[in-house]
Amino acid sequence: MNANLNSELLRAFFEASSSEVHILEAVRDSDDVIKDFRYLMGSKIAYGGQVDLAGNLLLTVYPWKKETGLFDHFVNVTEKDEPLDFVFSIQSERLQKMVQYPGEKIQQWVDR
Repeated sequence: MNANLNSELLRAFFEASSSEVHILEAVRDSDDVIKDFRYLMGSKIAYGGQVDLAGNLLLTVYPWKKETGLFDHFVNVTEKDEPLDFVFSIQSERLQKMVQYPGEKIQQWVDR
């Protein structure tokens, strides 16, 4: 299958998905340390289905993912090839829910 077809299939999947699903790219500093992740493509279900996060940085959109340790789990997926299947409780004034965060490293990024 060629890259354009793969990309179109992924876009169709993301558009039809009822879950928030994203492909992230590690953002590293000059010492090769992961400092953030950039959204490459994903579903638009975030923020009520109206927002395309592509190009945004994870910690800009969701700064709480650093302080709760979820960011460190994402780093482990990238650095140690550890699959992620993490259930996380979100408790705030406006939101209370349990969220499952599955994740896995892919070797090559998708042609955007």
